[in-house]
Amino acid sequence: MLQGEKTWLFVGLVIGFATALIVSVTMYRAPIAQRVAVEQNSEPASALTAAGMLQVVQLTPGEEEKIGLKIDTIRRNAVSTDIVTLGRVEEVGAAIHTISARNGGRIEHIFVNIGQLLEKGQPVAMIVSSEQSAGTTIYSESDGIVRTLNIAEGRFVSPGEVLVVLADLTTVLVKADVFESDIGGVRLGLTARISSEALPREVVGEVKLIDSRSDQQTGSTPVRIQVQNPGMRLKPGMFVRCVLQVPLSSDVLTVQRTAVIDTGMDKIVYVALGRGVFERRSIRVGTPGKVLYPVVAGLAEGDKVVTNGAFLIDSQARITRGITTLYGDSKSFNERLPVAPPPGSAFSFTFRTSPEPPAPGTDNRAHVTVLDSAGKPVSDAEVRITAVMPAMPSMGMPEMRDTADLHWDGSEYMGQLKVGMAGPWNVIVEARRNDQLLATYRTRFDVH
Repeated sequence: MLQGEKTWLFVGLVIGFATALIVSVTMYRAPIAQRVAVEQNSEPASALTAAGMLQVVQLTPGEEEKIGLKIDTIRRNAVSTDIVTLGRVEEVGAAIHTISARNGGRIEHIFVNIGQLLEKGQPVAMIVSSEQSAGTTIYSESDGIVRTLNIAEGRFVSPGEVLVVLADLTTVLVKADVFESDIGGVRLGLTARISSEALPREVVGEVKLIDSRSDQQTGSTPVRIQVQNPGMRLKPGMFVRCVLQVPLSSDVLTVQRTAVIDTGMDKIVYVALGRGVFERRSIRVGTPGKVLYPVVAGLAEGDKVVTNGAFLIDSQARITRGITTLYGDSKSFNERLPVAPPPGSAFSFTFRTSPEPPAPGTDNRAHVTVLDSAGKPVSDAEVRITAVMPAMPSMGMPEMRDTADLHWDGSEYMGQLKVGMAGPWNVIVEARRNDQLLATYRTRFDVH
């Protein structure tokens, strides 16, 4: 090979090696550049959930009134739950009284019958000691129900002989059967509410005895509740309704159960931020009580949450990905609700339509200004506006949507926006630069 050919061969090898090196470096760097671009173009955490629902929604005063909106303040309370079971009335074993004859003689007259309610001082029987005697009347020394009557008119009795046995039912026991899934929460001294058709109102009792053994067939444990029996209306053998109040925790942060929406994945509440604005917030709760949840995380003392109407707000938010109108009388927002821009950015918007409000079925003009942190118009953004009318399943109407890209005309961004029909519309304005989100602006208008 000649010297010149060797030189050209060497040069060619050098060029080939350099080219291969450049290509390999480029191929290596490409995924990194793509990954950086993806990270830069990722939208920041905002007021949208993973499902695309708005975290922040707004209602007009008219909407709040129509859904019966109620709000409660988060505070500390004791949390309890109820165990509801059936009970049967029993006599208190020690509450038995007897009426005896002081003197012997013949029973001249009996004033009582078995099952009769006696009051202290009421006559029971008259005993005549001899034919010349006027007779002696025996009186009850206590209140009670005549359980046993050991006498008959004309019969002779001896001094000290028991004439009548009374059951004192001013206090009774209620035997309630508590299942094993609930018995762990039952303690002596626990409060119980007893109700029956025989009672004019509920009476309150106290757990006095918990049996040491459970029924093998039913798995329930007998619990005896001592309760005052006004007017002795509760009779042994009667069935009554028992509600045992079991404390779960004391002095804990609580939220009403009506405020909590269980999605199956988490627990949701709507926190009132003021001026008709509500934040959809995920919380963690403990074992629920009868009316309260203990709050583990997600709420602070003093927060205000929706306790009535939260489900309607959430249902509408799921349909519309925001709140437009629940009953058709919404007005435009008095306060705009922009989604937070990426960290470090400070962009704001102005927005209007011509005509204002827009007209249905025609081309309307949208006017948008994007301002930087110094308040100067941004002219190199990509601005898109989307108008959405939520679906109305009850009327068989699907969601309506129109999207328009706006163009810079030297002083503002303009474009044609066509809304198909009259009614309330959600409006979303997005400003991007090189596909990177600068800020998002949300409002709504009513088309007439």
